[in-house]
Amino acid sequence: MSGSIAVRLEQARMVVTRLARLSADSAYAHISSGYRGSLLRVIDRLERLEDIEQASPEEVRLLDFLIDKGFDLLASAARELGDPEMARFARERGAGAHD
Repeated sequence: MSGSIAVRLEQARMVVTRLARLSADSAYAHISSGYRGSLLRVIDRLERLEDIEQASPEEVRLLDFLIDKGFDLLASAARELGDPEMARFARERGAGAHD
């Protein structure tokens, strides 16, 4: 788990914003709303901690999973909509999210 939790929170916020902007016409819109809600709950729990860097390993793993899944959903939605640039962006961000 390299990288700080603060950086992961920024990634999570960006993923939440992008997922919220998926077209309702996308087959991925409905499923992404569930992951977006889960990400928002994890973000809220972490932000309530006095020191976010002391978050439990389970909470950090959940955050990482949800960020990765969010990038996967964004890439899939971009491919579905024929947006190769967004698909490439999501793949690259997802692949390097925890390096």
